[in-house]
Amino acid sequence: LITQTAAAIARDDHGEARRLAEGVLPGYGWRIPWDRVAEAPRIPSQVVAADDSTSPSARRPPAPPAPPARLRLFGGCYLEIGGEAVELSAIRPRVRTLLYLLALDVGRPVHRERIMEVLWPGADPSAASRSLHVAVATLRRVLEPGASRGGFRLVPRDGAGYRLALPPGSHIDTIGFAEAVSAARAAEIRGDGEEVERWCRTALERNRGELLPEAGPDDWVDVRREESRVEAVQVATMLARALLRRGDPAAAASVCVEGLHRDRYYDPLWKLLIRARDASDDPAAASAARSSYERTLAELGLARGDTV
Repeated sequence: LITQTAAAIARDDHGEARRLAEGVLPGYGWRIPWDRVAEAPRIPSQVVAADDSTSPSARRPPAPPAPPARLRLFGGCYLEIGGEAVELSAIRPRVRTLLYLLALDVGRPVHRERIMEVLWPGADPSAASRSLHVAVATLRRVLEPGASRGGFRLVPRDGAGYRLALPPGSHIDTIGFAEAVSAARAAEIRGDGEEVERWCRTALERNRGELLPEAGPDDWVDVRREESRVEAVQVATMLARALLRRGDPAAAASVCVEGLHRDRYYDPLWKLLIRARDASDDPAAASAARSSYERTLAELGLARGDTV
């Protein structure tokens, strides 16, 4: 009642406060000078709530600090620095491609010859070098509009190349994906099925969509797309195997189907899908999986039992 009375006083509800107080205080010989309560400075309601251990906000843990930068490359490029999204559509095409090149190897230098080969193929080397200096200067101003000349930090010169140097603690989906894949493989070697599942799900969650789809078809990005796609399919295979070992064929089948959306010609996933459907005691689903597998083999000119 004392806490409730204090809260009523804080919100200037003196009638309710008096009703509550008069129900308990006289028994203890206490008395509140109500004529002076109205003149007292009001206590902010949030102070009362903060002191009340039953308040939902008091039980909520503090939110983790926002990362200094976020970089997403799967499913489309998104870059956020200091909580502000970089408007990529406003950047000139070659400067945007320069950002993509550096972002694919974020934290590592990309040789200037490699950059010029991608951005100005067949151009005179001296002309390409001048254009590269202009493109780097433009990108620096876009990423750090408030920096003074010589104060740019995010695109430093590194030996014979340039590097995208996001601050420590930044969220980068490609790096997060690679770390999760490594952790899943290490857990599989240890035979830790629970950790395999956890890290495989983390990896697949981070690898959502094609790598840099806006960059279009080009050798410099297609190779990396294929690498990430193959890794994602292998992770799906690891996860499906772990789920089957744990005795959850329905979940394993779902993972197989998702993996086959990424690569419908990956033979190990087809075989795992059929095993999962058989283990689920669903003859119709198992028969459909076998039929789909045989059609896929026929598309490749292979017979059942051949290795894909």
